[in-house]
Amino acid sequence: MSARRHSLSSYCSCSAPLRFSRTTLSSLLQADKSFVQALLQKDAASAANFLSADFTWIDSAGKRYAREKVLEYFPAVGNADVDAQVSVYGNTAVVRANRGKVNVLRVW
Repeated sequence: MSARRHSLSSYCSCSAPLRFSRTTLSSLLQADKSFVQALLQKDAASAANFLSADFTWIDSAGKRYAREKVLEYFPAVGNADVDAQVSVYGNTAVVRANRGKVNVLRVW
């Protein structure tokens, strides 16, 4: 039996509880894209607007980074060019950007 290696690129929680409807899903995906772009551009001020105080980033090696470290070092963003899919569970949205064995998850 061979072990399958999957990586979780990031875990994100937003600052405030959200309620989602079909009309807000496109806004959520746009906010997610803006968040990813802020990370790619290493724009700490913009990225900070999306992160809750208890934000945690988990990279593909399983290393955890607190909010402050993410805004200081900007870990690599996996699958930034993949069209994200969103699933909504009550007031929580899960954004996935998966390709091959690289699985990215952001929770809003």
